[in-house]
Amino acid sequence: MAPPDDATTNHVGAGVFLSAVVQGRDLRVRLPAQVHPALSGLPAATAAFTGRSAELTALLDALAPDVDCDPTVVVLSGLAGIGKTALALQAADTARRRGWFPAGVLYTDLRGHHDEPPLRSADVLGGHLRALGVPGDRIPPGITDRAQLMSTVVAAFHRERRTLLVVLDDAGGHDQLLPLLPTGPGTRTIITSRFPLPHLPGVPPRHRLLLDPLDPEDSARLLHLAVTLADPHDTRVADQPRHATRLTQLCGGHPLALRTAAAQLAENPARPLSALADDLTDPGTRLEELSQPAATLRIGFDRSYRQLTADQARLYRLLPLTPTPSVSVAAAAALLGTDQRTAHRLLRELAHLLEPPRDDQPYWTMHSLVRLHADEHGRRTAETDGRAAAHARLLAHYRATAEAIEQP
Repeated sequence: MAPPDDATTNHVGAGVFLSAVVQGRDLRVRLPAQVHPALSGLPAATAAFTGRSAELTALLDALAPDVDCDPTVVVLSGLAGIGKTALALQAADTARRRGWFPAGVLYTDLRGHHDEPPLRSADVLGGHLRALGVPGDRIPPGITDRAQLMSTVVAAFHRERRTLLVVLDDAGGHDQLLPLLPTGPGTRTIITSRFPLPHLPGVPPRHRLLLDPLDPEDSARLLHLAVTLADPHDTRVADQPRHATRLTQLCGGHPLALRTAAAQLAENPARPLSALADDLTDPGTRLEELSQPAATLRIGFDRSYRQLTADQARLYRLLPLTPTPSVSVAAAAALLGTDQRTAHRLLRELAHLLEPPRDDQPYWTMHSLVRLHADEHGRRTAETDGRAAAHARLLAHYRATAEAIEQP
C-alpha cells in the first residue's frame, strides 16, 4: 500500500555515521558559523625547519595518496633532538595543505622517552576513536576490541574515498605500536622513535629513514633561521661566517644543540658568536653550556640512558675510551672483556644512541655530544666498570691488530 500523502520519508545519503542519526519531518538546526574538525589538532610545524630535503621528499613520496593501496608505514629514527618530530610535522602539514587526507590527521605523542610513563595503547586507541567521531559510550574497554573498532571506522572512511594520516610521535617500542597501526587501505602512518624498530611488520627498507646530523651548510642555515626568528634584524650569523662554522662544528650538526645555541644568542643580542664558541670549547662543560630551561640535550640523553640495561649501560660508558668516535665489534669486545657475539648484540641494542655501520664500513659511530654524555657517566662509575682494565684491554687489542697487519 502506498504511504499517505503526508507521510515523511527519510533517506540517509553519503557520509560516515558513527553514532545515532536523527530523522524527522520538521527539524530546525542552527549550525555554528564555522565548524573546526576534530582531526586538525596537528602541532604547528617549526618555522625554522631547514635541511632534510632528501628525507622530506622520500617521506612525501611515501605519503602520496592512493586510496586503494595497502596501508603505508614510515619510520623516522635517530638520536634525541635530531629532528624526527620536526620532519614528521613538516611532512604532515605539507600533505594536509595539499588536501591529501580528507579524513584528517591523527597526532599522538606516545611519550616513549618522557619522565612520565608511556601512553597505554588502549588509551591511544580510545583517543583516536573519539577524534574520529565515535561516542565515548560506544568505545569498548579492551584493547583488542578497540583495535577492531578502529579498523571498522577506517574501512567506513575508505568506502567514502577518504584517507587518513596517523602520526605516532616518540614511540617507545614494538609492543606499544603494534595495536595502533591502522589496517585500512590507503591509510598512512608516520612513526618517530629513537629506536630503529627493525621488527615492525610491513615497513620496507625504503620507508625507514635514519636521520643524521645536519651537514655544515644546513647547520649554519638553521642557526641563522633560529636567530632571525627572534629578531629579523639580527645578522650575526651572516656577518661572522667563520665563527658560525666553528659553532656548528662544536654542536656537531645536532639540531637541538643548534637551536639551543641560537636561543642563547637571542637572549643576548650583543654577544659575539666567538664568545659563545669559546664557552663551548671545553668538552667537560659543553653539555652544561648547551642548556635551556625548556629543552636540554642532557635531559634527552639521560632519558635514553636510564632505559638501558646494566650491560648496555656499561658498554655505553666505556665507548668514549676509544681514540675516535668509531668502534669495531672487536674493539667493543675488548672493552667489555667478552666475545664478539655478545659485543655485537649490545652494539645493536644501543642503535638508538649510535650510528650503525654504513657503506660496508664495519664501525659503529658515536656522535660527539653523545660521547661527552657517555664519558661523563663513565668517569663517575670508573671503578665499578673496571675502566682502567678496559682501557688496557683496548690498547692490547690495537697492538695485536697492528702487529698482525705488519706481518708478511
